[in-house]
Amino acid sequence: MFETQFLLYQTLENRGIHLQNEIEGPYSCDWENTWLGEGYYYWYHHIALAKWWGKSRYGENKYIVFNSKCTDLSKCWDLHTGPGQDLFLYWLSKMKEQELLNETTTVAQVLEFIKNEFHDFSFEGIRILGVDSIAKK
Repeated sequence: MFETQFLLYQTLENRGIHLQNEIEGPYSCDWENTWLGEGYYYWYHHIALAKWWGKSRYGENKYIVFNSKCTDLSKCWDLHTGPGQDLFLYWLSKMKEQELLNETTTVAQVLEFIKNEFHDFSFEGIRILGVDSIAKK
């Protein structure tokens, strides 16, 4: 059976303003090391990863996890599966042709390039697999 509701988790620093977070959230992430650029970051389906990120980013007991439900992924660019990956690789080849791709190019820079070149870019979100998200000790 296909999923009709998708559980999403957003990890936040615990600033003791839970009710305010529930009213105002979700929050866009814009710190300098955002892997996919500025936007809303969620952990899809795996609350354990949301908790791991909270401990890694903010410290033990210094984070909170909020959940959301999504019922429509049609505006989500799925980089986790074949067709979405193929499109991403196409844009990487375009950057390489224009000599804009090197060892220091970030995923966020590639996404900005795509948005600037492809004016009909209609995706509002990106789904990507966090391979090796949890650090090995």
